[in-house]
Amino acid sequence: GLAILDNSDPTGPVTYSFIEPGAYFSMIRYAAVSEDGNYCYVSDGTQHVWVVDITDKLNPVVRSTAHPFVAAGSVTCLAVAGSSLVVGTATTIETVDVSTPSYPAMIYQEAITGGIRSMIPFTHPSYPDRNFLGAVSSDSFHAFRSDNGFLVESGFLNGFSNLSDLAVAGTFAYLIDNNDGNIY
Repeated sequence: GLAILDNSDPTGPVTYSFIEPGAYFSMIRYAAVSEDGNYCYVSDGTQHVWVVDITDKLNPVVRSTAHPFVAAGSVTCLAVAGSSLVVGTATTIETVDVSTPSYPAMIYQEAITGGIRSMIPFTHPSYPDRNFLGAVSSDSFHAFRSDNGFLVESGFLNGFSNLSDLAVAGTFAYLIDNNDGNIY
C-alpha cells in the first residue's frame, strides 16, 4: 500500500490515510504525485497505472478504475514532468495525459534500448524556463526536455554497463552502476 503522511511538522509526521491494495491492484511498487499534490499515480509493476485522487488526503479515491493506463511493457518507474505523467517501462518511455483522471491516455512513446530503470525531473540553471527529465537505461543516460507533454531528447551519453539509478543536482547528474556500485 501507500501511506499518506502529514509532514507539516517534520519532527512528528502523522499518518493521514493509507491506499490499500485490493480490487484494482494487488500491490503498489511505484508511485508519483502530481505537482499540485491532488493526484497520485500508482503501478504494481505490471503494465497498469492507476490514477488516485488524493485531493481529500483522508479519503483517497481510485479514479481510473474502468480504464487504467496500459503501458507498452512492465512499468519500472513513474515520474511527473509538468502536467504529464511519465512512465518508464522495460522497453519504452511514455508520456501520459492525465487531465481526465478517469481516462489517462498516451500522448508520446519512444522505444529505449535496455528500457528505463530510473527517472527524475530536473531544472537547469542555464535554461530557467525549461523542464527536463533525466532517465537511465542499463547502458545510457538520457536527458529529455519536456515540451507540452512530449519529450524531446536533448542529450544522450552511453558506454555504461549496468546503470540502476540517478540523481541530479545543479549542473551535475550522478549515475549509479549496479555492477560495482560506482557512481559516475
